[in-house]
Amino acid sequence: MFSRKSAAKDLPVKKSFFGSPETKPVELQYMVEDDNVVTIEYIVLDDRGTILDTTDGKGVLSYIQGSKQLPLAFQEKLQGRQTGDKVKHAFAAREVYGARDAGNTMELERALLESDQKICEGLRFQIMTDDGLRCVTVLKDDDMADNNVITVDLNHPLAGIPILFHATIVSVRPAAQEELESGKVL
Repeated sequence: MFSRKSAAKDLPVKKSFFGSPETKPVELQYMVEDDNVVTIEYIVLDDRGTILDTTDGKGVLSYIQGSKQLPLAFQEKLQGRQTGDKVKHAFAAREVYGARDAGNTMELERALLESDQKICEGLRFQIMTDDGLRCVTVLKDDDMADNNVITVDLNHPLAGIPILFHATIVSVRPAAQEELESGKVL
């Protein structure tokens, strides 16, 4: 009978072309840090367990860490993690999208809106602001001949809502120069 030691000695060792034992290449593990492309699967719930947003059934989300592509509060919880890590965090209402501000409204002229949809209370759409694209909600539509004004709520639709964030980091890699310049994952 062979002992385990002697059996192991007798096994052939595969040699590489250069005569040294062949080893598998080490896969680099990148951390979630600024200027890296991070790919995640996630689910966002409110405090009652209602799904507000998810990648489930839609694929994954890739973004550049440190950009405005994902709420800063979410990015802070992912910072320093690596592929395979899971993150679960409950955020207070003000931490992600801010507190709801009843005075955060704006009046827009109907002519400024390019929409095929009927403008009505509760309709959400995006407008370009000095801070980039912003989701707004129609509060009031004064559709009279002499007053074509629409009042919109500038608060994020999730402002003032406690958020539960679950994410799994699928991959992390350095962003290409073109991605950093454009601000978008290519």
